[in-house]
Amino acid sequence: MLAAEQPDYALADLYNAIARGEYPSWTLYIQVATHEQIQKLPFNIFDLTKSLPHKEFPLRCVGKMTLNENAKNYFAQIEQAAFSPAHMPPGIEASPDKMLQV
Repeated sequence: MLAAEQPDYALADLYNAIARGEYPSWTLYIQVATHEQIQKLPFNIFDLTKSLPHKEFPLRCVGKMTLNENAKNYFAQIEQAAFSPAHMPPGIEASPDKMLQV
């Protein structure tokens, strides 16, 4: 079993792909809704079993994310990237979604 032999296989594979210049990328889409629109929905927007209808809330392409550089100091650049309210940019708040607050 691969997981038993190398439990960090996925991380090592990602690191090696970036080192080879095979940069993984993803196209990023969002759905936008106003507070008023959310209040009118017949379900809780944070219910994991529901999704916003694309007809009312179309996907908007906001760009492409590309991982093109490995961290030089993993601890300093990755492990210490704490997602604390004190580190949030002005105007961006933590999500009220309980699944994201664990």
